[in-house]
Amino acid sequence: SGFGYPGYLGGFGRGLYGSYPGYFGGSLGGLYGSYPGSFGGYRSGLYGSYPGSFGGSLSGLYGSYPGSYGGYLGGLSGYYPGRFGGALSGLYGSYPGSFGGYLGGLSGSYPGSLSGVLGGLYGSYPGSFGGVLGRLYGSYPGSLGGVLGGLYGSYPGSFGGVLGRLSGSYPGSLGGVLGGLYGSYPGSFGGVLGRLYGSYPGSLGGVLGGLYGSY
Repeated sequence: SGFGYPGYLGGFGRGLYGSYPGYFGGSLGGLYGSYPGSFGGYRSGLYGSYPGSFGGSLSGLYGSYPGSYGGYLGGLSGYYPGRFGGALSGLYGSYPGSFGGYLGGLSGSYPGSLSGVLGGLYGSYPGSFGGVLGRLYGSYPGSLGGVLGGLYGSYPGSFGGVLGRLSGSYPGSLGGVLGGLYGSYPGSFGGVLGRLYGSYPGSLGGVLGGLYGSY
């Protein structure tokens, strides 16, 4: 496990290396990144290129712009930053940061907003996760609310509720449990994902199979 900058994911998740703050690099089964806040490398073939961007494959996911979901997740292609386009089993978007099309019946209308169905997922505000992903309800933009197996959110950009028992408190923060994951600051990964603890915003701390962070 190796570190260099705050908010940085280094070490292993089964071979995960990072280099910049807020950045996901290395392997999670072969995940490599290049810019801070970016998802690069593999998860099963995931490559990223810009910060805050989801590129590569998660079983075929490719991105092109920062904060954008491009490529495939079972047929997902994106074009604009912060946007979910293409198919995840039929997911098409139209505006940046927006969840459009299908994920098993997911249709969006506003940028950054999750509407439609992911197994019954409905959204109402931009950047917000509403509806059902197995019962996911959102209330504020950029916020994860409802259930993804029991996921509830309260603030925009925040991960709350359960994903296996994930509860958050601040925007952009990962709290609760994903196998025991607790967070405390926005944009921070705390708790357990196999025993992952964080302390600062935008930082990945703890263990993901032996991963410890500090800033």
